[in-house]
Amino acid sequence: MHKELTTWCNVREAIQITCLHRLHRRRILLIGFTVGTILVGINQSTVLASGHFEWVLWVKIAADYVTPTVVSTLGVLAGTRKSTSEPS
Repeated sequence: MHKELTTWCNVREAIQITCLHRLHRRRILLIGFTVGTILVGINQSTVLASGHFEWVLWVKIAADYVTPTVVSTLGVLAGTRKSTSEPS
């Protein structure tokens, strides 16, 4: 049986915590989608309503979704990092 990681101390374990841990991955994506949608509404609503869809708009929309996803991922990593004083 595979033991799920609850803390991390190197890059490989950090990737496992954020990408392979089902609960963390689900929360990260849910937060990214929810906050990203709110940001698109706030930041791009007038451009979307005008109907001018240029490539720059798609880059801005992508940034509106990527930003909260990255922040959420960093929050998970900060909350699950193994303390240097903890025994291995």
